[in-house]
Amino acid sequence: MGTSQSGYQTVGEGPYSRLQTEPIPYTSYSVDRRPEDRSSSPQPRLISTQSEHGRSSPRQPSQGSPAHRIVVVADGAQPTLEDTMQMELQKLQDIPTFLPILKGTTAGISQVDHDPTQIEKMDPKHLLQLCSRYQQHLKQCAEAVAFDQNSLTSRIKEIDTEVTAIMVALLERRRKFDKHTEHIQKIADMSALLGRIQKNVDDLLPLMDRLNSILPPDDQLEPFTMKAPTKT
Repeated sequence: MGTSQSGYQTVGEGPYSRLQTEPIPYTSYSVDRRPEDRSSSPQPRLISTQSEHGRSSPRQPSQGSPAHRIVVVADGAQPTLEDTMQMELQKLQDIPTFLPILKGTTAGISQVDHDPTQIEKMDPKHLLQLCSRYQQHLKQCAEAVAFDQNSLTSRIKEIDTEVTAIMVALLERRRKFDKHTEHIQKIADMSALLGRIQKNVDDLLPLMDRLNSILPPDDQLEPFTMKAPTKT
């Protein structure tokens, strides 16, 4: 074993040891290069070391190791108006085209080998599918309208019942008010009658006093008054 041994060794030891075959990322040389240039660049070859005892000498971590790794973040390119329009046009082009049921009704279709005296045959299956789909749509619309109509009808009946109850209550209250009005009218008539009686009494008192004064003193009556005697 006195002869020197050569082999592929790792660079450095410890947690920062990396194979020399792995490319060093984010160096001043690799960051400035484009990805295609970076991928086409030749990989570094393995370092062949010779040692008298078959051991590699320890090395310090290089600047490209994880201890000195620097990540550079650049702003992404904003899409321009032209790129946006191109994407929208591509979406429009991806929309599948279709033909009507009667292809002869389309003016853009070529009329080669077409006899104008013959009517183009129509596939009944597609027409049946169209009619079935339209029938299903009308059925769904009819069910929705019927449901709403039933809801409105039931709600109208409830409102009609409530309005009828309110009307009955208002009519009953009106009858009570009419009775109160009649009583108030009677009170007013009675007050007017009492007023006329008071006026006649006031007119009658002077005449009674005058007549009493004409009578002899022995036949004269006590002075007549309408005032109630005061309570002591």
